[in-house]
Amino acid sequence: MGTGCNGSTFAALAFAELGYPVREMIGGIEYWARNGLPVETTDGVVVRDFDRLVTAHQPEG
Repeated sequence: MGTGCNGSTFAALAFAELGYPVREMIGGIEYWARNGLPVETTDGVVVRDFDRLVTAHQPEG
C-alpha cells in the first residue's frame, strides 16, 4: 500500500455503514505527520515539526 491507496476510504465507508461517525483526513498518514502529530514507529513515537506548507495548525507554546 502506498500514499495513493484508497483502503482507508473503504474502511471509513464500512464503519459509516455500521453507524459510526467517520472523517477522512486528506493526505493520510503523510499529512498527519506533517501536521506535527505523533506517529508510532519501530523506534517509538516520533513527532515531526509541523510543515507550514500543509497546515494551518499552530503548535502551542
